[in-house]
Amino acid sequence: TMTASIKPPPNAAFTVPRVHRVCGLYNSYNLCFRAFANPDRFTIGQKIDGVILETLELVLEATYSSRYRTAILEKASKQIDLLKYLFRLAQEIEAINLAKYILLEKEVLEIGKMIGGWMRKERSR
Repeated sequence: TMTASIKPPPNAAFTVPRVHRVCGLYNSYNLCFRAFANPDRFTIGQKIDGVILETLELVLEATYSSRYRTAILEKASKQIDLLKYLFRLAQEIEAINLAKYILLEKEVLEIGKMIGGWMRKERSR
């Protein structure tokens, strides 16, 4: 029989810091999303959820693509900018409190810096 101590090999993409950070943002947001009131959950809440997941998809795509990496990273950067506005709006309409907003904004800013650095590196090649 198979024992519980045997673990599958780690997913190489998840070990990439940028991918790991976006997954971390999604986990943090998911905790906040659970507390959204129903009207906000089905409007801005779902929009934020989708934008984070699309950002994850773009970062993964950029990880594996070399030919179109800069264009993909530009799209990811735009998604990060959109997230900044959506989180601010969510805080303004009181869908999330100020403490959660600050936590999420800090994570988004860090991801933005990582993507920006990656874009600069790609453009210098």
